[in-house]
Amino acid sequence: MKKVILLALVSLLVFTTGCSMLDKLAIAGRAAQFFTAWKGQNESALKDGLTTEVTYNGLKMSNDLAAADLAREEWWTNYVTVGDPKSVTELDGGTATVTYEFTIMEKEKPETERDILMVLIYIKSETFSWKIYSVDINPIWIAL
Repeated sequence: MKKVILLALVSLLVFTTGCSMLDKLAIAGRAAQFFTAWKGQNESALKDGLTTEVTYNGLKMSNDLAAADLAREEWWTNYVTVGDPKSVTELDGGTATVTYEFTIMEKEKPETERDILMVLIYIKSETFSWKIYSVDINPIWIAL
């Protein structure tokens, strides 16, 4: 009886979200890999992870090279990630959204901490693997 109930719950989850447990694990793994590359300033891993759309403060950037340039010139030059990130994953059919909230600090300037949101949107491709479709790096504070 327990197996039937468990099978029913798993089936309900798969049919209502369009995602299996393997999908959820794949999304979580890829998001963690991307965030680790960002935090560790691993440019080659970021280029492999980025695909079509990148937005910064809600504005679309032309391509992944622009995002790599942004990371290199603005973020990695001026900021360091501090503390432990929080992440939330939301699934809806063939789309998954992973939101990271983390804190940055200006390099060598204590007491300049700011909270940041990074939103990774994954879509399921024809080969049934999850690919990053969009990355939105959005400061919580209002940019002037």
